[in-house]
Amino acid sequence: MFIFGSSSFAEIAGSYFLRSQEFDLVGYVVDFEYMNSNSVGDLPLFANDTPEAEQIIRNSDYFYVASTYTKLNRFRSEKYLEFKSLGSSQHHI
Repeated sequence: MFIFGSSSFAEIAGSYFLRSQEFDLVGYVVDFEYMNSNSVGDLPLFANDTPEAEQIIRNSDYFYVASTYTKLNRFRSEKYLEFKSLGSSQHHI
């Protein structure tokens, strides 16, 4: 699984998924313009237009869009459709 986002909200969500026995969090993905480091905590951060991110997107069973309430549903829908177009078959949590 991966998390889309790199904010403190994304990092908090990541800590919950890391403690879960149900999910294997492998990293974080963001739009290129929000790429401000190479990691979030101890996990890698990738710009979504890179081969590494596309591989994570295709190979992950689950993803979580870490977004706060502003335009939440539209934003999550846009990201779901974007990841689906990259060949993903994962489920959004």
